Amino acid sequence: MDAQVAADEVINRARGTKRGRKDKDKEDGAVIVLAPLKKKLRNLGQLAQKVADASAALREAEKAIAKETGLLKSVVHRMVKATSGDSDQFEDEKRKAEQISLCFEEISFEGEITKATTDAPQ
Repeated sequence: MDAQVAADEVINRARGTKRGRKDKDKEDGAVIVLAPLKKKLRNLGQLAQKVADASAALREAEKAIAKETGLLKSVVHRMVKATSGDSDQFEDEKRKAEQISLCFEEISFEGEITKATTDAPQ
C-alpha cells in the first residue's frame, strides 16, 4: 500500500469520528471533535481580519491624537487601554503612572540617574 492510500484511509476513518487521547487508565480523556471548527473556521477567519483591521485603525487614531496633543503615542495608547477596561484596570494604570512619576521626580531630580549611567563601569 503506498503512502497516499494509507493517508487517505486514515483521513476517511477520522472524518466524522471523535478522536482524542487516552488517560493513564486507558480510558477516553479529552475528545477532539473537529466538525465545529471546520464549520466555523471561515467565520473565525473573518472575525480575525476584522480585529486586525480595527487594531490598525486604533493605532492610526492614537498616532493622530498623539500628534495633535503633543503626548507620546505610548501614553495615548496606555490611556485608551486604561479607560476601555474595568475600573480596576484604570486604577492599576493610574497607580503605575504615579509610581513611575515618583521615581523620576525623586531620583532624577538630583541628577543621580545621569551620573549613575555615565559613571557605571563598562
